[in-house]
Amino acid sequence: MKRFRLSPSLIALLTIVALLAACAGPQPPTPTPAEASGSTAATAAETPAEGAAAEATATEASAAEAPTEVEEFQLSAELPPLAPEAEGIEYSDVPELAYKGEISFYAQASTPIEPTSNTPNPPRYLNRIVAEYQRLHPDIKITLLPPLAPGTDYITWVRTQAAGQQLPDIVWLQAGQVNEQLPRGMFEPLTDQLQEGNPYIVAGNPGHDRWYDAFAGFVMEYVQASDSNWYQVNGDYVGTAIFYNKEMFAQAGLDPENPPKTWSDFIAAHQALKDAGMEAFAFPMGPSAFIWSWWHRVGATEFYGDQFDAMNVDHNQFRLSNYDEARNYAVGTWDTSDPRYQETFRILKDWSQYWVPGTLSMSIDDTFRMFVNGEVAMYWNGSWAVPQTLNNNDVTFDRATFSIPTFDEASSEFATGITAPMIGGPSAAFQYSIPTADANASMTPEKFAAAVDFLKFLTAPQNAGPMVNDLGSFIPTIAGTTPLPSMQELIQSMSNTETMGFLELTIEEGQANQRYLQEFIGGQTTMDEYMSKVGDLMQTTVEDMATQNDWDWDNPPSNK
Repeated sequence: MKRFRLSPSLIALLTIVALLAACAGPQPPTPTPAEASGSTAATAAETPAEGAAAEATATEASAAEAPTEVEEFQLSAELPPLAPEAEGIEYSDVPELAYKGEISFYAQASTPIEPTSNTPNPPRYLNRIVAEYQRLHPDIKITLLPPLAPGTDYITWVRTQAAGQQLPDIVWLQAGQVNEQLPRGMFEPLTDQLQEGNPYIVAGNPGHDRWYDAFAGFVMEYVQASDSNWYQVNGDYVGTAIFYNKEMFAQAGLDPENPPKTWSDFIAAHQALKDAGMEAFAFPMGPSAFIWSWWHRVGATEFYGDQFDAMNVDHNQFRLSNYDEARNYAVGTWDTSDPRYQETFRILKDWSQYWVPGTLSMSIDDTFRMFVNGEVAMYWNGSWAVPQTLNNNDVTFDRATFSIPTFDEASSEFATGITAPMIGGPSAAFQYSIPTADANASMTPEKFAAAVDFLKFLTAPQNAGPMVNDLGSFIPTIAGTTPLPSMQELIQSMSNTETMGFLELTIEEGQANQRYLQEFIGGQTTMDEYMSKVGDLMQTTVEDMATQNDWDWDNPPSNK
């Protein structure tokens, strides 16, 4: 295998040996996070988020690659050695729990499984964490649940399990899903518990006296709900980039060591590849795809980032809240008839002329396979795809990554000079919530206390760090953890993530928007028709959200 050179923003990721190649994952190897960075699209499928179903044309459907055999996952019982960070720690203040019995845990991508063709080196360290916890609490049994099959409609599964009061005792979900997209009352608030001490964190370290202090400030802001509560613990960070085939670049007369940085140069590279007889880009827009949700966050951040302070009426530090985004529509800051708003989607439609045929029926899995098979020069994916790519023996060409290029004046009259953001955030694999008794019939106050206690143990840095690094695709964010050495440059890029997104304020709105976008990209509707549909949809969505949350556009809620 040839050397894999990474872009500064993802150089670390590409050196890991360790997706679903999907957000809401590709239907890659193991279930991976949904949305790089909490997209609503990730509400559809288990790996990053998969959007709602949409009709593809007969031509596109026939052009799409036939589905491959779905892998089945089997839990692994392998018990790895204790991580160096955890050696020598004495737990002298272990609480005595009233609950005795089983706690079921759906850990998603960190679940220890047997090797598969797509995941030859699966994570195992969670088995050690469970064993250590059970050693301290012999009356508690932590039962890990096997990952769902790739392609599973995860949110539908969650809703179904909750309706039958059968959700696992601890379950993986992204913050946007728990806070805004699923019903309030499905998950227990952890706000009061976060103010408690964590006896599993060594005294003198952040989080020992107050559990809340173990979590990064930007993470806690990101995952706080509109009612000021926290409904999950969050311990890792995901990034994305454009993956490209350096050999195809060279064959097209492009410099493989200097990928495009502006949108004009990016499109010129597509044309050069096309002129050389090669497929330039694979962009999935099928029913299970979610990359489109990354795109609208790029556009919103670049075209409206210069207005961030004015739009940030509830004074978040890092990113517009759900309230802010809804308010933008309510007060007309985001007007779907405004050419500036439409520019994000005009550019996407223009770009689509260089995509491989069949885009409207493709999943991110399809685009991953096309890339590793050498059939296309570029595609967009997340850090979880790195291990899958590096472990694929069929990949023999030289490849690398680069950041999504920035809109320049030559490509858009609305260019602001704001650098294209890296789509990413605390929406990876370490996001866990505890259901209420309404969604889990076995959840008693005593069991809830035991589940919280296990999460305290899980989030102690000597456990959280090794667990995240064992998976090898993300950055641990809990105080006291140390990321893999190769992740340092990705950490620097965390300061340039998206600050806002136009769509996906609710699950239903995100699904409808995906259908409308498919119609537009497929040529079934004009820009005016498309934007009219989006405008009506957003108006209804925002009005419903204001009613449900008792929002007043002149008096923002206080989340501080």
